Amino acid sequence: LASTWCNLGVWNNANSFCVACADLARLLGHAAQLGASDEVLDVGVGYGDQVRLWLDEFGVKRVVAVESSPTVSAAASASLADYPAASVVHADACKLSSTALTSAPSSFDAVLCLDCAYHFSTR
Repeated sequence: LASTWCNLGVWNNANSFCVACADLARLLGHAAQLGASDEVLDVGVGYGDQVRLWLDEFGVKRVVAVESSPTVSAAASASLADYPAASVVHADACKLSSTALTSAPSSFDAVLCLDCAYHFSTR
C-alpha cells in the first residue's frame, strides 16, 4: 500500500492524501490539547498512523488503540511494534469492557475517534 491512512483528511493546505490525513490527525490532537502527560484511548484506530503522529509530535505518554477488524488490528500492532507507549486491542469499541483493556491505565485523559464514528452501529 502507498498509504495506510484511513481518514478523509483535511485539505486546507494539503497537496497529497497522506499530508491531508496527517493534518486531520494533528487538528484532532490540537483540539484535544494532547500533551506529554496524556493517556489516550483511540477507538477505531485503523492501521495506527495517527498513533505514531500523536506519540511523535505531541509526545503523549501512552495510546491504547482499539480496532474491530482482526486483520487491521494485527497490522496496526505490527506497525506500532517500535512504539512501546502504544498498544493495540482487537475489540468492538461499542462493546468495550475493562477486561479487554487489561494492560490499560485505570482512566484516560482523552478518548479520540479520528474520522471513523460512522463505522459504529450506535452512531
